[in-house]
Amino acid sequence: MKSKIEPPEITEQDKNNFKAIGYAAETGRLGLLSCLEKGTGKPIMVLVAKNVLPDGSTDLAPLGTLFTSEPTDFIEPPSGWHLKHNGNDANDIQQHSE
Repeated sequence: MKSKIEPPEITEQDKNNFKAIGYAAETGRLGLLSCLEKGTGKPIMVLVAKNVLPDGSTDLAPLGTLFTSEPTDFIEPPSGWHLKHNGNDANDIQQHSE
């Protein structure tokens, strides 16, 4: 039987990035930017926070990326959690008892 390796703990930086995503969404500053991966040139969608600078220009801070394929095909959740594809090209995260 294959032993399961547990994922790392969520860091303070991870928590801060998550809070930044929530704040950007609440204030209407969350955006999606179409980019290319360095090295591969593959398309990648990046979540960004839009910051308006004093001179009126916009600064984009990258916060995360979107999956480019079915996440449940390559994500291993921690023990007690199950990622479920709901059939609508979106995913639910559910906890279950083992």
